[in-house]
Amino acid sequence: MGNTNIVNVINLHKVEKKLIDINNKRGELPAKIASINEQIESLSKQKEESETRLAEIEKRKVLLNGTLSDIEKKVNSLNDQMYKVKSNKEYEALLSEIDHLNNENNNHFEELGTFEDEIGSINSNLTENAEKLESENNKLSANQEKLNEANLLIESEEKELKKEKKSLTGLLSNDRSIESAYNDKKDEYEGLAFASINRNCCNNCYSSLPPQLIIDIESQKKLVSCPSCSIFLYIEDENLEEEE
Repeated sequence: MGNTNIVNVINLHKVEKKLIDINNKRGELPAKIASINEQIESLSKQKEESETRLAEIEKRKVLLNGTLSDIEKKVNSLNDQMYKVKSNKEYEALLSEIDHLNNENNNHFEELGTFEDEIGSINSNLTENAEKLESENNKLSANQEKLNEANLLIESEEKELKKEKKSLTGLLSNDRSIESAYNDKKDEYEGLAFASINRNCCNNCYSSLPPQLIIDIESQKKLVSCPSCSIFLYIEDENLEEEE
């Protein structure tokens, strides 16, 4: 009679293998949906950044236009004072201040000019961004619908298997050494700790197994590893029946 915990860990493997097979029926849809969501998030962030920049530009334009208006008033006032000066020194001082204001005025106009180019570029990018967002959202809807259809076909079986997995995991928790060995082997072999044997060969590496090892595997008294690839081995029920 086999070790109960060995039987349980083999059954746990079978359940987890079925869960992997079921999840594979979803195909690339989950990964595709995740990728589309990342793209949508990136495009949405770009849109937000562009809109923030437009708001900053508009705020700066209002400030510059206000400053230009103030400069114009100052220049007009200084020009009026030019007719009232009583010395060359006063005249030169007013002229210098007017030149300074005109230079400042030109710099502000130049900055406003660059904004118009930037606004045009941002609006063009926003239009392109909106088209891409619409396309990605359409892709998301289509792929999500396909995934929902796939889930409808498998979710009932998957739910039952998850319950069975939880039960078997609980039973296995009373033998930490087997549980730990199983989990370590799963990590080593990317999710599956066991390989079945077929015609006295390991189904993972296809190496031939010695007769005594087959007997040990059949007894289910301990974990048995493949001598070649080290994965744990078990015999599928139908193969066991054939050999009997």
